[in-house]
Amino acid sequence: MARFQSPFRDVRPASLRRQMLVLGVAALAGCAQTGGPGGEGGSRGGGFFGGLFAGGLPGSQWKFVEVLGKPVPDGVPAEANLLSFEKDEDGRGAFSAGVGCNRMGGRYRVRDEEVQFRIQQSTKMACSGETGIAERRMVAALSSTTSYRISRDRLELLAQGQVMATLNRR
Repeated sequence: MARFQSPFRDVRPASLRRQMLVLGVAALAGCAQTGGPGGEGGSRGGGFFGGLFAGGLPGSQWKFVEVLGKPVPDGVPAEANLLSFEKDEDGRGAFSAGVGCNRMGGRYRVRDEEVQFRIQQSTKMACSGETGIAERRMVAALSSTTSYRISRDRLELLAQGQVMATLNRR
């Protein structure tokens, strides 16, 4: 009677563990999204583990912290301070934003670390004081943004390497 011999019999447990570790590290490295705009070496996806733990723009929501170097006024309600990205197709999607009394929205396009915003609609309420100024800064920042950088739970919108807006993940 012939005896069945397993093809896995010659694999040693230590060798198998080593192979699984190498395979796991290779899989995680494949998820990394490194390389910032202009070769700065920044990270889009939150460091070595990149897109595995910190997603990109599609489906994310952010809170404005600073716009054009100035902090967002304390009096802005949390629900009004938002930059939201809808899921995209082929690097294109919809966004909505607000930092004061008006809401706006439109389309965005992402390619590598580049991003472009096209504001298509906005409410037109009169915004006065610091809130109105912050809102005008936000529109200017979104209109001039050409790239972005994500580091953990922080998003920076950039134009020619300069930070236009800093946001925290919601």
